[in-house]
Amino acid sequence: MNIAVDVVSEELSCSQIDAIGVGELVSYGQTLSAMLDMVEASDAVTTVGASLASVLHSASLTGGAKPACCDVSRYGRELMYLDPAKRFTILVLRWLPGAATRIHGHNAWGVVGVHSGNLTIRCYDLLDDTSLVSQTMQVVGSAGDVSIVGPAPKGIHAISNETDSEAYSVHIYGMDLSVEPEGINVYYE
Repeated sequence: MNIAVDVVSEELSCSQIDAIGVGELVSYGQTLSAMLDMVEASDAVTTVGASLASVLHSASLTGGAKPACCDVSRYGRELMYLDPAKRFTILVLRWLPGAATRIHGHNAWGVVGVHSGNLTIRCYDLLDDTSLVSQTMQVVGSAGDVSIVGPAPKGIHAISNETDSEAYSVHIYGMDLSVEPEGINVYYE
């Protein structure tokens, strides 16, 4: 399964951050930073992918109020941890029913895990070095599913919450998103 999610500008309030397990994710981020100090850069994404499943099962990410303001995408994100060496960023995304991303890829590797709920993932292939894509697969990611996504043009996808319940996911991207959160995205038609 190839699960990935887009970073959006909608942010959760500080009270919502406290409700979604910031302590556990910061602790995980610190542990992950130490782990990456001991591996080659080329092994970073594999190390991150292997470690995320345990956090998904233990982190308390649910609760709190819905994002204070949502646009038509109906999802919000919060930066939870930035590696001191700026090798990766951890985000939590909260998906309201009906939330959806545009078709996109990423400028760096990514590891994504569904914490709760179900997210529909549509995967695409790039057509002839253009921005046009063709859908190749559709899957539903459930709680505990973890996937690694390569940089664009690999891993082109769109994500949606097609259920009546909200969903949460944890995203780790191999770049610093603290200054330019949208810098991870490459959009397609």
